[in-house]
Amino acid sequence: MFCRIRMRLTILGSGSAMPLPERGATAQLLQFDHAHYLIDCGEGTQVQLRRHGLWTAKLRVIFISHLHGDHYLGLVGLLWSMELSGRRKPLRIIGPEGLERLVKVHFEGMESELSFTVHFSALFAGECYIDETISVEAVSLDHRIACHGFVFSERPRLRNIIKEKVLPLGLVPYQYLDLRNGLDVTLPDGQILKNEDLTHAPPTPRRYVYITDTRPVALPSSCRGCNLLYHEATFLDEMKDRAESTHHSTAADAAKCAVAIGAERLLIGHFSSRYTDLRPHLDEARAIFPSTDLAVDLSSFDIERADKRQ
Repeated sequence: MFCRIRMRLTILGSGSAMPLPERGATAQLLQFDHAHYLIDCGEGTQVQLRRHGLWTAKLRVIFISHLHGDHYLGLVGLLWSMELSGRRKPLRIIGPEGLERLVKVHFEGMESELSFTVHFSALFAGECYIDETISVEAVSLDHRIACHGFVFSERPRLRNIIKEKVLPLGLVPYQYLDLRNGLDVTLPDGQILKNEDLTHAPPTPRRYVYITDTRPVALPSSCRGCNLLYHEATFLDEMKDRAESTHHSTAADAAKCAVAIGAERLLIGHFSSRYTDLRPHLDEARAIFPSTDLAVDLSSFDIERADKRQ
């Protein structure tokens, strides 16, 4: 029985440019047991965090996909609330060039500054962040301005030692580490202990793919077979021309993307404010990709391998 780190996605905002009372601007929180990551930060994100009982103390990194207001205008308010709540831990913000200047202008106008350090990193396609829990790859999208999606990949874990087999062998610490790293162990008498006889493989790393404002694009191989895909579905297919002209996608486009990359599950969101009933979006996507759900505000989804959900 493996001890699994919980990987959970919470939708803080599922609307597009014009927020509605029940549908805020885009923001998501990706949680691990010990670390939280914010993906985009539309207006009202700090309120949604509090409404869901989620606090910012565990927030390590904020990822901003692009500089349209519905994806970053909540950032200054969130940072100021973190200041007022007494945050002192450093925070990293990864986003487009120009984001740091926009944030600093606001604080200069307020004649205020933060008492915790914010590290800004410019966003480009390719690996943009790594820690002991996850690695993150930025993916180029096709929007009206520079825009990126993100691939969040759980870092591989070490192999699990079968204690009842290994403890009687009297191994020294470095041999335990060799086993956990997948190596065979040679005893002083020349006997070779096969790794597969003494360890279990760790759980398969999980992946979450976030694809926001874009026309349909071919995604890189790193997205293939992901456990969960979020894909914007601003319009229904009957408004495909409008989606094309505004560099957005339809629910059918999102479903076709899920099929193309072999995703296990699909979430659709970033809905236009013209739609009050989202059932047609769900029906349109499920007709192509049945394992689809709506990313509605304050809904949460555990990210697991398919065999763990059966």
